[in-house]
Amino acid sequence: DRGAVRAVESVLSDAVLHEELLDRFGPVADKLLQLPRPTAVVGANDSVAWACVEGLRSRGVRVPEDLSVVGFDDTFEAFQNGLTSYNFNSQAAAQAMLNHILRPPRGPRRRHAPRVVEIRGFVNLRGTTSPAPSE
Repeated sequence: DRGAVRAVESVLSDAVLHEELLDRFGPVADKLLQLPRPTAVVGANDSVAWACVEGLRSRGVRVPEDLSVVGFDDTFEAFQNGLTSYNFNSQAAAQAMLNHILRPPRGPRRRHAPRVVEIRGFVNLRGTTSPAPSE
């Protein structure tokens, strides 16, 4: 069945991507660990952040005791692995975009004056961050 084939392809693709991220993270981890006292790493997304966690742990770094790691898109992978991640509130962003398309600003002044829409996200604290050192 095509659905099963697509599901297997997706899992294999994710696994290959994760292994590639781990390989690429090696040199970055080595440079990071040469810094005076790093306290946190923020990944560009959750996949990168999780590869960072695994790469650091394989080098003997205790996450979060020695170094905190945060992802940036709050995916199911973050939830599943206990990765702290920033949720940029995609539902609110989608709603703001739809409102802009379905109810565009009207009138001569509204057309030229940009309207700022602020969407607040939040950090989902999980198992890869610890409080800042008290020093």
